[in-house]
Amino acid sequence: MTMQEDNSLILDQLERLGTLERVCEGLTQDHIEGGWTVRGIRVHCKAVEQERDDLRSQLVELEKFGEWWKERMRTHLTIIYGAIGKSDPEGCADQTVRLDERLAPQITASYSSTKPQ
Repeated sequence: MTMQEDNSLILDQLERLGTLERVCEGLTQDHIEGGWTVRGIRVHCKAVEQERDDLRSQLVELEKFGEWWKERMRTHLTIIYGAIGKSDPEGCADQTVRLDERLAPQITASYSSTKPQ
């Protein structure tokens, strides 16, 4: 076997090891060592499915809250822009909300990388 073939084999094995590590994430050592039964796997799957459903429900609620907040912000901005004499307060408010929507992922990413763990 050539050095290039050896390197290729090692890289393939490392990739497979990484895949197996991701598959085993969240499992206890007992599970990995074979202490799992079909019943245990089913119970675990049900728990994972329930967690997924809970997260989906939370996401729906957060999306509703986000829409409510944008409407509230748009209303307040329209009032503020009207009070300072903007010619199209509703248009200005819509522009500000759209800008906020575009910046939100960047702000969230910046905050996530600086907050303490």
